[in-house]
Amino acid sequence: VLLSLFIMLGILGSLIGIYLRLEIGKRRYNTVTRVIIQAPFSVYLGWITIATVANVTTLLVDQNWNGFGVDPVTWTIVVITVATLISFAVLYTRRDFVYALVPIWAFFGILSKRMQDVVVIDSLITTLYVVMGAIAIGIVAAIFFRPSTN
Repeated sequence: VLLSLFIMLGILGSLIGIYLRLEIGKRRYNTVTRVIIQAPFSVYLGWITIATVANVTTLLVDQNWNGFGVDPVTWTIVVITVATLISFAVLYTRRDFVYALVPIWAFFGILSKRMQDVVVIDSLITTLYVVMGAIAIGIVAAIFFRPSTN
């Protein structure tokens, strides 16, 4: 688990470097460049970000971390919240709605899986709906409410 986390961090670092070098969300490019170059890197960075958060969680579980005595459902909600805050940071600083679509996709996958569980955890389900809605609203705001460049 530790090795996979180090590999994931290496990929994450490389993608952040590429993302910054491409100036995604900071520089205007034509539609072809945005679709063929920027969008794939945004999606990949989004997935690696979510996967890194998940791998850190997996490492902690693998190490029998007790979560400071906090129950696992609460920690799951905290982890989802952290991933959501990262998405908002990218939306706010880069207005990269493609990146922000990835957590919605990941959270929908978690939601779909949790809805099939024998015991449905209402607080987790509610959190997933809330964060997906909040990110969606953030995406709409990033697309339609651009700050003036005066």
